[in-house]
Amino acid sequence: MGLTHKEAMKRKEAGLDEIKEKFSQAKIAILTDYRGDKKGMTVKAITDLRRKLREAKSECNIYKNTLSRIAVKGTDAEVLADYFKQPTAIVFGFDDPAATSKALVNFLDDQKENKLPAIRVGFMDGQLINEGTIKTLSTLPPKNVILGNLLRAMNGPTQGLVNVLNGVPRALVTVLSEIKKQKEESQA
Repeated sequence: MGLTHKEAMKRKEAGLDEIKEKFSQAKIAILTDYRGDKKGMTVKAITDLRRKLREAKSECNIYKNTLSRIAVKGTDAEVLADYFKQPTAIVFGFDDPAATSKALVNFLDDQKENKLPAIRVGFMDGQLINEGTIKTLSTLPPKNVILGNLLRAMNGPTQGLVNVLNGVPRALVTVLSEIKKQKEESQA
């Protein structure tokens, strides 16, 4: 028993809304080919990839290319429309683009035979990014490490000033303590 026309249209509209929502929420989207020239990814490999991506607050979804092209039409992601050819899996990163890239690239590096999914193109900050940029992005430290380094760099001069200002009273106390000690010795 198949779907009625009305049910099929509702399902397509729900799919369109889901794709649009994912693109609007994602900080990075990477289009990949999950089939390649040979047999494609196994269910186990796709499951492993999705697990690794979940740890990076990312996900991998497979949609019909026609729906994806329609969903990105009229949005910033419309530049991706020409890349929805062949079987396409979309990796969405919702938190840290570097963590998403790292999870995907590390997964690809772990593959021995079948180097899938093959990265086609990425989309970040309204621009297309190529595979090389995605791989470079994967080498960056996580966002919280970068923010910690920035905070440390900003805090360094302030902490140095506090240490210098604390040094003057500390030196004065040391000098007064020595004078007291000398007076006590001279009285004894």
